[in-house]
Amino acid sequence: MATAVLFAPSLSGHRQTYCRVLAQVLLDDGFHVTVVGGVGPARTAQGPARSPQLADLEEHSRFKFVPLPASGMPLLQNSPAGFTALLDELAADAVVLTEADACLPLLHARAARRGRPRRWVGIFIRTTNYAYEQTPQYRSRSARGLSGVRHARTTLFHWKRDPWLFHEVFLPRLRLLDGALYLDETFVAAHGRSAQWLPDIFTARPWRNEEATEETGAWARKLDAFMTAQNGRSAFVYLGANQVRRGYDTLLRLAVAEDGCFVHCGRRAEEGGYRYDIELLRRQLEARNALFETGAYYEADATADLFLRRGEVVVLPHRRHLGSSGVMLQALAAGRPVLVPDRGLMAERVRDFGLGRTYRAEDWNDLRRQYRALRSEGHQRILANTEAFMDFFSREQTENALRFAMGYGSAPARLPAQVHGRNGRET
Repeated sequence: MATAVLFAPSLSGHRQTYCRVLAQVLLDDGFHVTVVGGVGPARTAQGPARSPQLADLEEHSRFKFVPLPASGMPLLQNSPAGFTALLDELAADAVVLTEADACLPLLHARAARRGRPRRWVGIFIRTTNYAYEQTPQYRSRSARGLSGVRHARTTLFHWKRDPWLFHEVFLPRLRLLDGALYLDETFVAAHGRSAQWLPDIFTARPWRNEEATEETGAWARKLDAFMTAQNGRSAFVYLGANQVRRGYDTLLRLAVAEDGCFVHCGRRAEEGGYRYDIELLRRQLEARNALFETGAYYEADATADLFLRRGEVVVLPHRRHLGSSGVMLQALAAGRPVLVPDRGLMAERVRDFGLGRTYRAEDWNDLRRQYRALRSEGHQRILANTEAFMDFFSREQTENALRFAMGYGSAPARLPAQVHGRNGRET
């Protein structure tokens, strides 16, 4: 029976969900599955507590978890020889790099054909974001004019500072992966057979058969009481740990400015660098009893859904985020229109499929204008568009993508562009 190793440099946030779903699919297909995961100081203890999303797999006879301290993970990420030795020790017939962006040097082991033959699959989350950025001048010289050793040396020299060369030249020409999966469907649509789409795995619910949990029920009662006391205020919902890049401070400011309430499901992280004074904003909300915070990590997808449904619309004021967003997909799955900056894949999805509105990135006045416009317009058309779009993130789609990349599936995941045109209209 074949053994698949899932290599996860980080298990923070949605990365746990990726591992949970990928492992479940491979177990269902008869593989022995070993997750090699980087764990932080808070999760070094043995047992399920180290990764809540993987806890229910720990009892499976064909599942194994190999924890690697966060301090030691960079060494392995940059050591092709050490990684190959680990794969040989684990008798891996296949390896899935669940965040291939973070371990590109390991693909040199594949290039050198080190270790025994095995299938290599990589999932790219963010390094294709160059598609939404300005093109560096040196690209104008074009790698097409390079050949042989000169081509290889030039490519190897530049890929760390410009992923364009890695994805456009190095990866496809040297066939470093048997299966290259990308979260960005627009990138895949433009690259033909060298890339396949993996619909962003934003929830494990279809694989876990999750029932109503004690966690969700407990928060539902508290949230009901809080919202009843708001007397019709609009809820601004923030999901997950507070982060500068996801605009936690901007959303706080918007809740204050629009006389709304702020609902935060997730832990409070100690992070600086905010543009706005978050403590002042929180005090202003507390003064009118309009701040609700769980202050803790949530485990159940049903809990996230509970909170997201409290917002009439979900505002995602991300900064410098050009790729897919798991929280955006969670909001859409909860049937909520979204408001996002006008940059990157999030904006393309909203515009092309009619999922809400965009605002000019970093423009506070336009953020407020577009928020009010989205609240005031009817949402029936948006809801229909959302349901059609989210069909592409189904259990079947995810399983097809992974199985095809692993070499035994009959077809990859369908791309939204193959069925829908702009604004959600079928073509």
